[in-house]
Amino acid sequence: MEKLKNSFVIVIPVYNCEEYIHRSFYSVVSQVFPDLGVIIRDDQSTDSTPFILEQILGIDGITEFYTKFHGKDVLFIRNQHKFYGGGNTYDSARNYISNRSAIVGVVDGDDWLTDAEAAAKIFDVYASRKVWQVWSQHQANSLALVGRSGFSSELPDDLRIYQDRNYWSVSHFRTCLAWLYDYVREEDLYDPFERKPFCKFAADAANIYPISELCGKAKSFFFRRSSVFLQ
Repeated sequence: MEKLKNSFVIVIPVYNCEEYIHRSFYSVVSQVFPDLGVIIRDDQSTDSTPFILEQILGIDGITEFYTKFHGKDVLFIRNQHKFYGGGNTYDSARNYISNRSAIVGVVDGDDWLTDAEAAAKIFDVYASRKVWQVWSQHQANSLALVGRSGFSSELPDDLRIYQDRNYWSVSHFRTCLAWLYDYVREEDLYDPFERKPFCKFAADAANIYPISELCGKAKSFFFRRSSVFLQ
């Protein structure tokens, strides 16, 4: 099993993203930050997404493959069973990143980074502020024509992030230190309703909520609206 040693690793969970995956992938590997690793997890797509990725990477039918691409370490994994959004990120952070001090970010396969310096800017925040979790504002496509920039915000003082609009506090572009995932139990991410291994809906939120509670406001940082990194 190949493991990435980079100081910043971005996980791209993909499922049926054929329309967006090219733009999503290149927005990540085009980041100017030099020590960046990328983990792409195809979660059993039924469209052409995995084949597009195989063409980009120059592979054919391989379930796990490591390569260098645009100077970045890239690990492609074609899942043998469903992990859903949160399971992909959790498994990647726990089992495919050897540097436990690495920053782990998530860019879904139908999203893309709008700033080539996003990773570098976020890395600087970790270095200067000694925080454990950083996230930015985002622009949702459905909101683009009305000038809104997503739902991200600072953590509330009482950390009740499960209630009302606080549900959206820690939204895209989400990052945190890899070792934080070591304190999240896998069974806490299991779907209690559909009897599936991992949550099917809002699974990325299931990941980040316990991490946000571990960090608290003192170890968290939010980029305000002036810094929209992800679409």
